[in-house]
Amino acid sequence: MTVAEFEAFPFREGDHWELINGETVLSPSPQYDHQFVVRTLLIFLDGQMARADRSEHVIPGLDMRASESSSYVWPDLMVVPDDELLDGKARPYTGTPMLVVEVLSPSSHARDIQDKHDIYERRGVPEYWVVDPVTGALFVFVRNRKGRYEQQPADDEGFVYSSFCNLLLRMAKRKRTFDVLTKNRRKGA
Repeated sequence: MTVAEFEAFPFREGDHWELINGETVLSPSPQYDHQFVVRTLLIFLDGQMARADRSEHVIPGLDMRASESSSYVWPDLMVVPDDELLDGKARPYTGTPMLVVEVLSPSSHARDIQDKHDIYERRGVPEYWVVDPVTGALFVFVRNRKGRYEQQPADDEGFVYSSFCNLLLRMAKRKRTFDVLTKNRRKGA
């Protein structure tokens, strides 16, 4: 299926359909842990934007045309520039987010780790985070000079560097809740 065919198809309202490399995928409703991670990261990223007086916006669950021909995705979170958000365009979002976050679900694990990783890399998204709500693991991928994602290594305490936030980050799972722990990057690191 092409993006044009996907956009014209009369999907039932409320269903969560995506087009991944020409194949349609229906995702089930997310589970509690998934949504709690999304909420935690939304609050964290909103706070980061406010503290740094940045003009980007953190947007949950907005559909995005990732390519003109074969991919139409619905990231869990995106950070988009102010001028792209407020330009009056209707859905879907067609720009390039500064950051995309996907929270793993049993039904989407392979798509988030492989297919969407490749889609966001080709789209030119500078940084891509993947969070596992089962373990609390945070994987950060940053585009290198060749335009390819490089997974950022974790330090001895499990913190991973995010160039978007200019901080070391770690998800902490506490019973049924999550926190984002931060620390500043050491000089010379």
